[in-house]
Parts: sequence; structure tokens; C-alpha cells
Amino acid sequence: MRLFGYNKKKLIGKSIIVGLTFLNDDHKRIGKYQTHGVIKEITADGLISIVREDMETFQIPYDKNAIQKAEKGEYVEKETEKTIVNPDYLSVWEIVVSDESVIDEYKKHGFPSP
Repeated sequence: MRLFGYNKKKLIGKSIIVGLTFLNDDHKRIGKYQTHGVIKEITADGLISIVREDMETFQIPYDKNAIQKAEKGEYVEKETEKTIVNPDYLSVWEIVVSDESVIDEYKKHGFPSP
């Protein structure tokens, strides 16, 4: 099965770093967040399920424009200062929120299920 140019089987088990930028209704940046993990599955409702080091699940939509192969090297998460070496993929998202209280939910679980 191919999803947006990626073979589903090739994504499973690969490492990914996810970057979220939160914008208010005026599109001004109000926060940033990074996390990483291993792709566990691609769900039937269109989400990539990622298992993080703490064994919590984090999810993002699969979208060919938001997932790219990572260049070899070291990546440092700004908030945790954790170094991730040679991840397989990167995914970057901008999320407009009307209510800043939802930011914590995005940080905990990623995107909500449809």
C-alpha cells in the first residue's frame, strides 16, 4: 500500500522527529514543541501512530507535504535538549488554535482522531 508516495510497510518501525508550531488566530507564533519516536502503525482513519520513549502514543496525519526524509546527523530537541541521531523522517506542522488551552493536548497526544 502506498500513501502519498510512501510505502506503508517502509514507514513502520522508522524513527521520526515531529515539530509543532502553534499560531493564534492572527497567525502569530504562540508556542513550539518537538517530540520523536518510532512509527508503530498507520491507522484506518488517516493517522500515523508514533510510540515515544515514554511508551506514550503520539499521532500525526499522514501527508506527503509534511513528511520528509531526514538528513543523517544529530538533531537536538529544543525543550528537552535530547539528541536524536540519524532519524529516518522529519515532520513539521503549523497549527492554528483559537484556545491556547488545547496546546497541552497536542503536546501529549498529537492530533486528535477525526
